Amino acid sequence: MTENATPRTRRVTYGHLAMRCRSFAQRAGAPLAAALAVFLTAPAAGAQWRAPAYDAYAEAPLQPGPGLAAQAGVQVLSRDLRRGAPTMLVGSPDVAPRPAGPWRAEARAADLLEALAPTYGLGPAALTSARVRLARETLGGAQLVVFEQRAHGLPVHGARLTMLLGAGGDLVGAGGALHAAVPDEAPAFALSEREAIAHALADQLGGGVVRGAVAPGTQRPDGYRDFALAPAGVAAGYALDGPVRSRPVLYPLPQRMVPAYYVELWLLDGQGSSELVATVVSA
Repeated sequence: MTENATPRTRRVTYGHLAMRCRSFAQRAGAPLAAALAVFLTAPAAGAQWRAPAYDAYAEAPLQPGPGLAAQAGVQVLSRDLRRGAPTMLVGSPDVAPRPAGPWRAEARAADLLEALAPTYGLGPAALTSARVRLARETLGGAQLVVFEQRAHGLPVHGARLTMLLGAGGDLVGAGGALHAAVPDEAPAFALSEREAIAHALADQLGGGVVRGAVAPGTQRPDGYRDFALAPAGVAAGYALDGPVRSRPVLYPLPQRMVPAYYVELWLLDGQGSSELVATVVSA
């Protein structure tokens, strides 16, 4: 531990998703970060990991929410055991009246989401936080609509609900879930983004949290910020294979959401390759 380091407490709430790939110089120009927002794979054999995978949500005790009964026209196939909310369901024309005329997928999906609110246990704040991320026509005129969540200007980490609508606008099925526990007020962050990255570095590379390990960041057009190591971080022995990408988020636990930072670290493995590790640090 360096003289600039302080003992760390457990702040990582989710870590780590990872993939193994070539060095930063070799992969320059490849749109890997965008792909990793959707697909992340396990590390290859021989990868050097300093921290075990951890998920605060999965570690939470089983505390299902109030009994959420499926409404008419809905068959629930699976539920989140910690909240009771459906994670997979099959719909029918009985969920909501079929549109009488032309319809847009985004608006129709929003109507269906509101109709399904009792099944998912979603109140007005949760419905307001839903945003359409993707709407796409598939074979036969069916529509695929993907919802994500933003509350108080922050994305809700991992919250996603995908609906499949038939050509006539009926709900065919839905997978995933949004979170009901949207806070009434904007959360207060006790850590700065640079401090959170220092916690992520300590969690993955060992030792205490090094003060001043991360240099000021630069804003990206996608809402993230890029960070590099400061001299204190280099002196502590940290080495990365690319910039740190980070953004503030709300991290959902079964009954509440906590302020956090989503952090991506390119960690060198000493064998000419690197590992992209995704970590969420509570703030």
